[in-house]
Amino acid sequence: MGRLILSFLVLLLLNSYLPAQVLLQEDFAGLSGAVSTDPSASIYQILADGTCDAEMSWRFESTNASSTLCNACSGIRAIISFSETCPQDATLVLGNFIAPESTVPISFDYGYNDFSPSVNSDFFQLILYNETLSTGEILLDVGVDMQNANYAEEVAVLPGNEYSLRLRYVGDYDWGMTFDNLLVGEVILPITLSSFEVETADKLNQVKWSWENAANFAEFILECSENGAEYYEIYRADYVDMDGASHQYSHAPTHPVTYYRLKMLDLDGTFAYSPIRVVSNNYRVSDGPIFYPNPVSGNVLNVDNPFVKKTISIYNSVGQLVHTAQLAPSTTSRLTLDVPNGLYTVLLVGEGKDTLQVKQLVVLRK
Repeated sequence: MGRLILSFLVLLLLNSYLPAQVLLQEDFAGLSGAVSTDPSASIYQILADGTCDAEMSWRFESTNASSTLCNACSGIRAIISFSETCPQDATLVLGNFIAPESTVPISFDYGYNDFSPSVNSDFFQLILYNETLSTGEILLDVGVDMQNANYAEEVAVLPGNEYSLRLRYVGDYDWGMTFDNLLVGEVILPITLSSFEVETADKLNQVKWSWENAANFAEFILECSENGAEYYEIYRADYVDMDGASHQYSHAPTHPVTYYRLKMLDLDGTFAYSPIRVVSNNYRVSDGPIFYPNPVSGNVLNVDNPFVKKTISIYNSVGQLVHTAQLAPSTTSRLTLDVPNGLYTVLLVGEGKDTLQVKQLVVLRK
C-alpha cells in the first residue's frame, strides 16, 4: 500500500513540474567491466544458467560485441559476446521508472549477430516488466541478424505503475549483442523542426528541412535506410556554420526506395529524431560501379567500373580515410584492404566531381 501511495505522489510531481520528461535515460557513461548480479544496483543482471558467471555475460565496454555493428553506439555500451564455455541466458535489468500517462516512448540503438539462425534457437528479447503487478510484456523478440538497428516505439503502460526494462539474451552459438542510448520518455530540444521533406530530382534525392526557435543547439545528422529498420549516417551539419533557418542535402540513392530521418543533437548530448520520410527513385548508384564481395571476408575488394574514370575513397566509422584509389573506366580493379572488421563508407567521385555516389561496405572476417 505504501509503495502505491509513493508511486502516486511521484506521478503528481512529474505531471506538475515536467510537461515533457525523460523517465529513464542510460548511455552507461562511467561504467566498466562485468555487470553486477546484485539486485540493489541501479543496473544489474539476472543469470538463469549457473554455469555462466557475470564475467561471461553482460559487460560494459567501449567497443561492440564480436561481429556486431552499432554505429550509433558510442563511448561505453552494454555488450554480451559469445562464450565457448557455457550456454548463456542473461537478463540485463536497466532501471525503473513510473509511468505518468497511458503511453511512453521507448528508444535505443543495438546490433545483434545470430551467426547461424538455421541451426540454433538463440535470441534476445526486450521485456517491459511491471514491477507493481509483477508481470512482463515482450516488446521485441529477435532471432536473426539485426545490425546497426534502432528501436523506437510508443508503448502502452498503466499510469502510476512502476516499470523496469529488461533485455534477455539467450545464446550458445551467437556472436553477441551491443546495446546503447536507452531513452524512455521525451527529450525537449532547444529547437523546433518546422519541416522535413524529401523529393527526387533527376538522379538524386533532395532532402530539405527548416527550423525555428533555435538556441544552444549543436548539429543536424541525416540518416538513411534501405529497409526502414537499419539506419546509417550520411551527412552531418554543425548549426554554428549554417546561414538562415533552412538547409538541404543531395543524396545519391543506393536502392529504389530510401527512408530518411533527421537526428537533432543538443550541446549537452541529448537528441531527438524527426518523422521518417520515404521516397522512391528509379535511378540507383548500382547502375554505376559495383564492388564485391560485400561483406568482405578476406583482404581483396573487386570494383567493376563500367563508365567514366572515378576516385574511390573508403572511410571508417569515425570518418578516417583508410583507402583511396583511381578507377579506370571499363575495368575491374582489385583493391587490397588491410582494415579491421567494421562498417565502412565508400565514396565514389567521377570526373568533374559531378557524379558523387555513397555506398556502405562491411568487412567481416572470422
